[in-house]
Amino acid sequence: MPNYSNPINYTAKLTPQLINLATEGSLDTSIFNGVSAQRTLNMIQTTDTQGHIKITCGVKDGNTFNNAVQSPYNDGWVTIIDTIWIYPVADLNPVLDSFRAASPAIIEEGNNIIFTNASHLYSFFEAVYNATTVSQPVGNVGFSLGVGTQLEDLGVTINLVLASGLKMITWRLVRQLTSQTDLPVGGDSPDGTIGFITIYCDWDQNGVQDPTNLNPATIGFPFGDPLRVSAKSVSI
Repeated sequence: MPNYSNPINYTAKLTPQLINLATEGSLDTSIFNGVSAQRTLNMIQTTDTQGHIKITCGVKDGNTFNNAVQSPYNDGWVTIIDTIWIYPVADLNPVLDSFRAASPAIIEEGNNIIFTNASHLYSFFEAVYNATTVSQPVGNVGFSLGVGTQLEDLGVTINLVLASGLKMITWRLVRQLTSQTDLPVGGDSPDGTIGFITIYCDWDQNGVQDPTNLNPATIGFPFGDPLRVSAKSVSI
């Protein structure tokens, strides 16, 4: 698995030799020393526990161009509807180690964590939640975020997937930008917390995103997260 706590961001400039100058060169009005400011590629590097490097990248090449750097992920997220939970990286890693050694063990393939069945997946989810209830420094059970919390996207995704191939959960690594004391009804997560939020959930296992009014507790997952975030903007 990647080193989730330390993503490294790179920006690479694409030279004119990498584009079709005959048909598109006139559109690149910001070429300086052979580098186009309008064709900018963002790359995110993570390193797993074995030292293997993974780079995720994206670039936008449309009919018109501007000087905005393109990004391979959402610029950020905002919490909606009701309180949500954020799961700090420091709490996730020990639980991963425990489930790697357990029987049945989780299987890790890229950014997917694969579980034998839904019960196995939920036991992991609950273990991560329980870990946050211990580490929370201000006495609240877990790290909660009130509605309106702004979150910076850090470009790392984890999918919780069943052995059948069904994806039940997608987590995204974020940094908390909003102090909870600045919200009308704030949570208890400390300023600047870095952790995972749920950006996709399929607790009813029908292959699509659950409606926001579905309460996982009503179908046997009392600590499950409903969808409570919205992407602020998408660059590509």
